[in-house]
Amino acid sequence: MSKFQKFFAVLLLCLFAGGVYLRHAEPLGPHSAKMPLTAVVVEDSAHRTPTIGAVISAAEVLAVVKEKQIAWHVVDQAESGPDLAEVQWAIAAAKNKPLPALVLRAGGAKAKILPLPATAATLAATLRAAAGH
Repeated sequence: MSKFQKFFAVLLLCLFAGGVYLRHAEPLGPHSAKMPLTAVVVEDSAHRTPTIGAVISAAEVLAVVKEKQIAWHVVDQAESGPDLAEVQWAIAAAKNKPLPALVLRAGGAKAKILPLPATAATLAATLRAAAGH
């Protein structure tokens, strides 16, 4: 093998390795990474109406939750305990807000508090837009 062929083979190997590295490299910065969305409905279970129950358990809402891989929780504002530790931030954010409230958070970002949409279609669209991917 001539020096030129050896050089060309090493060059091709380096280019291939660089391409594989760039294709599998982690994205730079927090804004380029896909942040998981957590959606929590904070309510007062004693005042839940059949309409609210139908909206939060609608098949189209649960389909969006599954499709977009959203962490979905429905909790009472007065509940506490170790099993709710992962959503305490949402209960705290919804404190003194009109209930039921939809609390959204992507990764460790600040929580966004919205009134619970009145229809399942609107809730599904809100979750789809918030997931943004």
